Amino acid sequence: MLDPRMADPHLLTAIIALVYAVLATIDGVWLHLWRYQLHRHAPAEHALHTARAILFSGVVLLLLMGWAHGPLLWFGALLALADLALVAWDAALETRSRAFQHGLPAGEAALHTLLQALHAVVLVCAVAVRPWEVWSGAPLNEPAPGATAHLLLLLVLSGSVSIALIHLALMHPRRTLSPLLRWPWST
Repeated sequence: MLDPRMADPHLLTAIIALVYAVLATIDGVWLHLWRYQLHRHAPAEHALHTARAILFSGVVLLLLMGWAHGPLLWFGALLALADLALVAWDAALETRSRAFQHGLPAGEAALHTLLQALHAVVLVCAVAVRPWEVWSGAPLNEPAPGATAHLLLLLVLSGSVSIALIHLALMHPRRTLSPLLRWPWST
Protein backbone atom coordinates (compact mmCIF):
# COMPACT_ATOMS: atom_id res chain seq x y z
CA MET A 1 0.00 0.00 0.00
CA LEU A 2 1.20 3.51 -0.74
CA ASP A 3 2.03 5.64 2.29
CA PRO A 4 -1.33 6.64 3.82
CA ARG A 5 0.24 9.86 5.14
CA MET A 6 0.32 11.20 1.58
CA ALA A 7 -2.16 14.04 1.15
CA ASP A 8 -3.91 12.09 -1.63
CA PRO A 9 -2.34 8.75 -2.53
CA HIS A 10 -4.73 8.49 -5.50
CA LEU A 11 -3.21 11.60 -7.10
CA LEU A 12 -0.02 9.83 -8.24
CA THR A 13 -2.09 7.11 -9.88
CA ALA A 14 -4.33 9.71 -11.54
CA ILE A 15 -1.38 11.69 -12.94
CA ILE A 16 0.30 8.59 -14.36
CA ALA A 17 -3.05 7.41 -15.76
CA LEU A 18 -3.53 10.79 -17.47
CA VAL A 19 -0.03 10.67 -19.02
CA TYR A 20 -0.77 7.13 -20.20
CA ALA A 21 -4.14 8.19 -21.62
CA VAL A 22 -2.69 11.17 -23.52
CA LEU A 23 0.06 9.04 -25.08
CA ALA A 24 -2.42 6.22 -25.79
CA THR A 25 -4.67 8.74 -27.55
CA ILE A 26 -1.78 9.89 -29.73
CA ASP A 27 -1.04 6.26 -30.59
CA GLY A 28 -4.65 5.16 -30.93
CA VAL A 29 -6.18 8.12 -32.73
CA TRP A 30 -3.40 9.85 -34.62
CA LEU A 31 -1.34 6.79 -35.59
CA HIS A 32 -3.85 3.93 -35.67
CA LEU A 33 -7.00 5.65 -36.89
CA TRP A 34 -5.80 8.68 -38.82
CA ARG A 35 -2.35 7.97 -40.23
CA TYR A 36 -2.43 4.18 -40.74
CA GLN A 37 -6.23 3.66 -40.80
CA LEU A 38 -5.97 0.30 -39.11
CA HIS A 39 -9.75 -0.04 -39.12
CA ARG A 40 -9.41 -0.44 -42.92
CA HIS A 41 -6.05 -2.19 -43.29
CA ALA A 42 -5.83 -4.33 -40.14
CA PRO A 43 -9.36 -5.05 -38.88
CA ALA A 44 -8.23 -7.77 -36.44
CA GLU A 45 -5.81 -5.37 -34.76
CA HIS A 46 -8.50 -2.68 -34.72
CA ALA A 47 -10.88 -5.12 -33.01
CA LEU A 48 -8.25 -5.77 -30.31
CA HIS A 49 -7.76 -2.04 -29.80
CA THR A 50 -11.54 -1.64 -29.49
CA ALA A 51 -11.71 -4.37 -26.85
CA ARG A 52 -8.80 -2.79 -24.97
CA ALA A 53 -10.47 0.64 -24.93
CA ILE A 54 -13.65 -0.94 -23.53
CA LEU A 55 -11.73 -2.93 -20.92
CA PHE A 56 -9.63 0.06 -19.86
CA SER A 57 -12.81 2.05 -19.25
CA GLY A 58 -13.89 -0.66 -16.82
CA VAL A 59 -10.45 -0.71 -15.21
CA VAL A 60 -10.57 3.05 -14.62
CA LEU A 61 -14.09 2.86 -13.24
CA LEU A 62 -13.53 -0.13 -10.93
CA LEU A 63 -9.84 0.00 -10.00
CA LEU A 64 -8.82 3.65 -10.18
CA MET A 65 -11.87 5.70 -9.16
CA GLY A 66 -11.67 4.44 -5.56
CA TRP A 67 -15.30 3.50 -4.91
CA ALA A 68 -15.40 -0.22 -5.74
CA HIS A 69 -14.63 -2.80 -3.09
CA GLY A 70 -14.92 -6.56 -2.64
CA PRO A 71 -16.23 -8.44 -5.69
CA LEU A 72 -16.44 -5.31 -7.88
CA LEU A 73 -12.82 -4.52 -7.14
CA TRP A 74 -11.83 -8.09 -8.03
CA PHE A 75 -13.86 -7.78 -11.24
CA GLY A 76 -11.86 -4.64 -12.05
CA ALA A 77 -8.66 -6.64 -11.48
CA LEU A 78 -10.01 -9.34 -13.81
CA LEU A 79 -10.66 -6.69 -16.48
CA ALA A 80 -7.07 -5.46 -16.02
CA LEU A 81 -5.73 -9.01 -16.49
CA ALA A 82 -7.86 -9.45 -19.61
CA ASP A 83 -6.50 -6.15 -20.92
CA LEU A 84 -2.94 -7.34 -20.30
CA ALA A 85 -3.70 -10.58 -22.18
CA LEU A 86 -4.95 -8.49 -25.12
CA VAL A 87 -1.70 -6.48 -25.01
CA ALA A 88 0.24 -9.72 -25.55
CA TRP A 89 -2.15 -10.85 -28.29
CA ASP A 90 -1.87 -7.45 -29.99
CA ALA A 91 1.94 -7.62 -29.93
CA ALA A 92 1.86 -11.09 -31.49
CA LEU A 93 -0.65 -10.01 -34.14
CA GLU A 94 1.16 -6.82 -35.19
CA THR A 95 3.80 -8.60 -37.25
CA ARG A 96 1.15 -9.98 -39.61
CA SER A 97 -1.40 -7.17 -39.40
CA ARG A 98 1.19 -4.52 -40.26
CA ALA A 99 2.43 -6.29 -43.40
CA PHE A 100 0.77 -3.53 -45.45
CA GLN A 101 3.35 -1.09 -44.06
CA HIS A 102 6.25 -3.58 -43.93
CA GLY A 103 6.04 -4.07 -40.18
CA LEU A 104 5.61 -1.84 -37.17
CA PRO A 105 7.54 1.45 -37.54
CA ALA A 106 10.37 1.86 -35.00
CA GLY A 107 8.93 5.05 -33.49
CA GLU A 108 5.55 3.43 -32.93
CA ALA A 109 7.23 0.36 -31.42
CA ALA A 110 9.07 2.63 -28.98
CA LEU A 111 5.80 4.40 -28.12
CA HIS A 112 4.16 1.01 -27.50
CA THR A 113 6.97 0.04 -25.12
CA LEU A 114 6.55 3.28 -23.18
CA LEU A 115 2.77 2.84 -23.10
CA GLN A 116 3.00 -0.70 -21.75
CA ALA A 117 5.42 0.41 -19.03
CA LEU A 118 3.07 3.25 -18.02
CA HIS A 119 0.10 0.87 -18.15
CA ALA A 120 1.86 -1.49 -15.75
CA VAL A 121 2.75 1.37 -13.39
CA VAL A 122 -0.87 2.58 -13.39
CA LEU A 123 -2.10 -0.91 -12.48
CA VAL A 124 0.51 -1.35 -9.73
CA CYS A 125 -0.35 2.06 -8.25
CA ALA A 126 -4.08 1.33 -8.48
CA VAL A 127 -3.59 -1.84 -6.44
CA ALA A 128 -1.07 -0.30 -4.03
CA VAL A 129 -3.27 2.67 -3.15
CA ARG A 130 -6.12 0.43 -1.92
CA PRO A 131 -5.92 -1.16 1.56
CA TRP A 132 -6.12 -4.96 1.53
CA GLU A 133 -9.29 -4.85 3.60
CA VAL A 134 -11.11 -3.23 0.68
CA TRP A 135 -10.34 -6.25 -1.49
CA SER A 136 -12.12 -8.55 0.97
CA GLY A 137 -15.20 -6.34 0.95
CA ALA A 138 -14.89 -5.49 4.64
CA PRO A 139 -16.41 -2.15 5.57
CA LEU A 140 -13.65 0.39 5.77
CA ASN A 141 -13.54 4.13 6.00
CA GLU A 142 -11.16 4.44 3.05
CA PRO A 143 -10.31 7.95 1.87
CA ALA A 144 -11.71 8.63 -1.58
CA PRO A 145 -9.59 10.29 -4.24
CA GLY A 146 -9.28 14.03 -3.68
CA ALA A 147 -10.93 16.53 -6.00
CA THR A 148 -7.90 16.86 -8.30
CA ALA A 149 -7.36 13.10 -8.60
CA HIS A 150 -11.09 12.58 -9.14
CA LEU A 151 -11.17 15.18 -11.94
CA LEU A 152 -8.11 13.67 -13.65
CA LEU A 153 -9.61 10.18 -13.42
CA LEU A 154 -12.91 11.45 -14.85
CA LEU A 155 -10.95 12.91 -17.78
CA VAL A 156 -9.22 9.56 -18.31
CA LEU A 157 -12.54 7.70 -18.07
CA SER A 158 -14.37 10.04 -20.47
CA GLY A 159 -11.50 9.83 -22.95
CA SER A 160 -11.39 6.05 -22.75
CA VAL A 161 -15.14 5.73 -23.26
CA SER A 162 -14.97 8.19 -26.20
CA ILE A 163 -12.15 6.27 -27.85
CA ALA A 164 -14.05 3.00 -27.35
CA LEU A 165 -17.14 4.48 -29.01
CA ILE A 166 -15.11 5.81 -31.95
CA HIS A 167 -13.48 2.40 -32.39
CA LEU A 168 -16.87 0.67 -32.26
CA ALA A 169 -18.31 3.10 -34.82
CA LEU A 170 -15.40 2.45 -37.18
CA MET A 171 -15.93 -1.31 -36.96
CA HIS A 172 -19.32 -0.86 -38.65
CA PRO A 173 -19.11 2.53 -40.40
CA ARG A 174 -22.11 2.03 -42.69
CA ARG A 175 -24.45 1.32 -39.80
CA THR A 176 -23.07 3.84 -37.32
CA LEU A 177 -21.56 6.72 -39.27
CA SER A 178 -23.65 6.94 -42.45
CA PRO A 179 -26.78 8.28 -40.71
CA LEU A 180 -24.70 10.93 -38.97
CA LEU A 181 -23.07 12.00 -42.22
CA ARG A 182 -26.41 12.28 -44.05
CA TRP A 183 -28.27 14.26 -41.42
CA PRO A 184 -29.55 17.05 -41.69
CA TRP A 185 -28.89 17.42 -45.40
CA SER A 186 -30.86 14.40 -46.53
CA THR A 187 -34.63 14.51 -46.62
